[in-house]
Amino acid sequence: MKQGWIILTAALLFGCASTSETTSTASQSIPELAEQFQSVNPIILIEPKYPKRAAEKRKSGWVHLRFDVSTLGAVQNIRVVDSYPKRYGFEHSAGEAVKRWKYKPLWVDGKALVRKNHEVVVTFGKFKTTK
Repeated sequence: MKQGWIILTAALLFGCASTSETTSTASQSIPELAEQFQSVNPIILIEPKYPKRAAEKRKSGWVHLRFDVSTLGAVQNIRVVDSYPKRYGFEHSAGEAVKRWKYKPLWVDGKALVRKNHEVVVTFGKFKTTK
């Protein structure tokens, strides 16, 4: 009953008024629900360095990364899901930057939890000239 009350309260607070949304959340655990309603924006965001080879070839691209956020807000277990184009150093540069990002930890019942499988896409839009 307590879990149902928390789900209903969270749904009302965040504007989830339809019955289908509150019904679908009934099968989720409290940490899963808390993760949905707590911000996952980085509090420290380091810009990636534009890879030299990509700049020389005037290439832009993107990297889709998946990682965990520790109980202290540090990025861990970074994995490349996909990237384009390959072999220009975008993957390495994105990974090096993201591992220095910091997040606000996920808090449930007064305890910090690991946030699993968070995903971001790092884009490299305009090439940077290197001199």
